Amino acid sequence: MKKKKVLILITSNNFIRNYLVTDAFNDIKKKYDCYFLINNNLNFELKKNFFKYLLNRNEEKLFQKFFLIQSFLNHDLSKSTKFIIKKYLDIKIWWKKDSLINNIISFPKRFLAKSFRFLLFLLCVNYFSKFFFKNYGSNLKKNQSLEKIVNQIKPALVIIPTQGQEKAYFDMIKICKENKVESLSLIDNWDNISSRIIPKPISDYFAVWGEQTKIQGIKIQKIKKDKIFILGTPRFEVYKKYKPKKLFKFKYILFCEAFGLTEDISEILNKLEKILDKKPFKEFKLIYRPHPWRKDNEIIDITNYKNILIDPQLKNNYLLRTFNNSFQPSLKYYPKLISNAEFIISSPTTMVIESLLLKKKVIVLGHKSKSIFNHYNHIVKLNHFDGVEKLKDVKICWNLQNLEKMCNDIKLKKIITRKNKKIKLNHFIHYNKLSYSKKLLEITQKII
Repeated sequence: MKKKKVLILITSNNFIRNYLVTDAFNDIKKKYDCYFLINNNLNFELKKNFFKYLLNRNEEKLFQKFFLIQSFLNHDLSKSTKFIIKKYLDIKIWWKKDSLINNIISFPKRFLAKSFRFLLFLLCVNYFSKFFFKNYGSNLKKNQSLEKIVNQIKPALVIIPTQGQEKAYFDMIKICKENKVESLSLIDNWDNISSRIIPKPISDYFAVWGEQTKIQGIKIQKIKKDKIFILGTPRFEVYKKYKPKKLFKFKYILFCEAFGLTEDISEILNKLEKILDKKPFKEFKLIYRPHPWRKDNEIIDITNYKNILIDPQLKNNYLLRTFNNSFQPSLKYYPKLISNAEFIISSPTTMVIESLLLKKKVIVLGHKSKSIFNHYNHIVKLNHFDGVEKLKDVKICWNLQNLEKMCNDIKLKKIITRKNKKIKLNHFIHYNKLSYSKKLLEITQKII
């Protein structure tokens, strides 16, 4: 009997690492004839049944404008989207941490860009805006190379890892609808369902991280209950296979930075340096892990600290300021880094979940600062962090003045898990002995 065909679309370096490198599709490949479509700008060696699709830069730019309009039109979709748009329209003109001359030269451009966004937002929240823009997306030109390959392969199902904002993803869904081909979207990140505007038409089926993201998909994105599956993420498969291996010769605490939360890093590091100077941490170092794709230009001179070291995996990137998603940290490194730490101090980020998978105690920073996009708002005003404080082994530090006491409590085993911490980790991330690849095959079989 002839095998049915499955087409898988890969649009970014993130998805190469998270899905191709992790063998997320291994079991599907045994059951079906699988074909892969790869963005032609990505550095990936083509194998059998692999194709590249072409990008049109002008079409990409038009789509970004379309996506921005959709975001403005639907800014009140969730508390996450409200907050992100508020941050996006912040009246600050971005006086960057740069030289005075560079700031003066670039100021007019930043001012005009910010003014345009603000005016566009005002237009979009107008009473007639949805009527005015309702057909805008339908007029966008589809990627012809995508359509050609779909017509050539004629798949029974198209699978698309996505964060919900890629033009190729949007194009592929339209192509699938026109050709009556089923589509399955693999939501890549924890926050994507609650913080992204997913433009219509939407995928036939969705696979998400856990019960939380399923509920948010139904409530926020209006996905039908029977069209959304709980799957997890292939990124965390490494934690199932990990065998303990020492990373450093010294004891250490791990501090993880979150994307966009870099304004008060100096203050945090200064605080941690003082903590490490006292008992019971005199024998400890702090491993500081900057976010791999941080946008902030401020580079802190770590040599000023005697107790703090940069995570070796990111040291060169940090010193050279090469922060972009062309660099994809090896997933196999994370278990070693986390498991050997005494405990974890983290900004609100996915590293909290990863630390808990390895049964580590975590202090999550939740303090306020001058920036609107601070640690406090990240926890309180973003949907995906709802309920994190109810997890076992998680403590939220709402005030940096309390950080030292919280560190001491963990080290001296004085931390007490309260009875009201009733939410289990599986609420956020579906994680069991069955591999991601096998679970994805089960979903694929149900659809086909």
